Amino acid sequence: MKIDFQPQAGTIKDPQHTQSSEFRWDETQLVHFPDGFVTPIPSFSASGFNVGDGSLFTGTCRSQWTSRLEGSNQGVYNFFGTQGRLYVAIGGKLYNITPLQTASVALGSNPLATVNTTAVITVTQTAHGYVTGDRVKLSGAATTNGIPNTEINAEHIITRIDDNSYTITVSTDATSTASGGGASVIVFGQIAAGNENQDDGRGWGYGIWGYGIWGAPLVSATAQSYPRIWSFDNFGNEIVMCPGDYLAGDGQKVYIWDGDTSIAPTVLANAPTNCNWVSVINNSVVALCEDKIRISELGDATVWTGATTTTIDVQRASRLISSHSVGEKAAIVFSPEPYYLSFSGGEWDLVELGAQYPIMSPLSACPLNDGLIWYSDNGRLCYFNGSSVDIIVNRQNGEFLRRQVSAGAQWTAFMMSDPKHRQVWFFYPSTGNTSPNKYMIFNPDTESFTLGALSRSSASRPNKLDQQFYMTGGDDIYSHFNNTTASFAWSASSAFFYVDGSRRYRVTDLEGDIYQGDDFTIAVNGKSYPQSPTQTFAGRVMSAVRGVTSIRAAGALLQVAVNGTGDMTLRGLKINVTPLGKRRGG
Repeated sequence: MKIDFQPQAGTIKDPQHTQSSEFRWDETQLVHFPDGFVTPIPSFSASGFNVGDGSLFTGTCRSQWTSRLEGSNQGVYNFFGTQGRLYVAIGGKLYNITPLQTASVALGSNPLATVNTTAVITVTQTAHGYVTGDRVKLSGAATTNGIPNTEINAEHIITRIDDNSYTITVSTDATSTASGGGASVIVFGQIAAGNENQDDGRGWGYGIWGYGIWGAPLVSATAQSYPRIWSFDNFGNEIVMCPGDYLAGDGQKVYIWDGDTSIAPTVLANAPTNCNWVSVINNSVVALCEDKIRISELGDATVWTGATTTTIDVQRASRLISSHSVGEKAAIVFSPEPYYLSFSGGEWDLVELGAQYPIMSPLSACPLNDGLIWYSDNGRLCYFNGSSVDIIVNRQNGEFLRRQVSAGAQWTAFMMSDPKHRQVWFFYPSTGNTSPNKYMIFNPDTESFTLGALSRSSASRPNKLDQQFYMTGGDDIYSHFNNTTASFAWSASSAFFYVDGSRRYRVTDLEGDIYQGDDFTIAVNGKSYPQSPTQTFAGRVMSAVRGVTSIRAAGALLQVAVNGTGDMTLRGLKINVTPLGKRRGG
């Protein structure tokens, strides 16, 4: 007797969706179903970025942006925003371009020390608090011991620190060992760090009056602290950006940068200073400032007042949190409820799309086909198709996923596009975690939802044209989907299913329908009845060349488990079984 094993695509956790007589995958790790069949996801490899200008990748990256600039600074720029620094990777090198504070600190008289024939300057600054790799800017220094003041009065990356001093490197060697600089030297440090993680207060009296379920504890908007999540967008041949803090200061300002790594992004002239998100729509800079949408003059990012600019008060919002483009002249603005902001006929228009579609976190959205998809605060997938919002029902594992998300850390969740495989990934923190450690993959072609565990904190937004993109996890940067070879331990196992009622069967061999790829291990486990202990049996290696292997297993219910470290596609399986005795009660 042969059993055709062709389980449904995706990870099926919803008990209401399946019965024990159905074949289904219920545990998956690092596999997906791009064509409806279980396939390992492509390899993740170290990015290979070299350290540039002495900077180090430190902190937790919560936001990335990939862009191309033309002109004198032509190239592809990959931005990585952590709670303490802003990095850009260009041509295989990683640079610290964190913006500088607008307030300076005065140094003592002659705070610069040089050593003859070297280009290293030691700067004395009591209790400076910097770390190696930080960016600083000196100003007001005189030419010192043969080193021109134009080289000193510039931006530098700190190469070494002591408690009350640090070193920088210039181009010209000193002509003597001495101190100097004069009595007017000042220094600008990089902007203060924001929050790494989310922290909130819960209980009676928290949250917005009348919002949510009666008796359920809500989150206090004032008691919460949110992670720093940078936003970026192209404005002409420059990049506008905002650190995205929720407390007043440099982290709420809008910055602009032209791609010159020797100069950090500077504050955008005349822009509002209480913002937490910035984007570009219809060649205007759009800033989200508490409950207001501020829009600059068309084509001029420095004009923010007057008849050519726009301010929209969002009446139902206490805080606007992010916006995501759905075309050159439109975006979805989240509060976390969605609003459709568009420019048409010379006018800006804002339309409320529905309070029932709130986004979970600022980055829980990404492009899909010609629209925008996001993960809702109430555990649903929402899709804006250009005119309205549709709910994508996840019957496979939607309720399981909703229960898994850590409400106290949901602000760190993010979604990313995977155009190479025509699907999207949603990374989320499970209960007890402060950063995303698990994922759900949604494939609209197969209408499947696949689960797995992987610690990642951000991904490229938007994706590069060659479909290679970057992810971060901890202090590492990974290059993703740049080939089709798996290089990690992937696995998938089915739920237990009845062979034929309650009769026990012995498994003798397996025939796999395998599309190319490397060898992998397959096993069949058994149970006598649903509540009985699992009987595990040794796995066997299956090859795409033969596709047949003998195997030993038995039970009234069977489970198929596959695992490997190489590339393959398992399109189906035939299980050869023979009956063992009569049915119970027969």
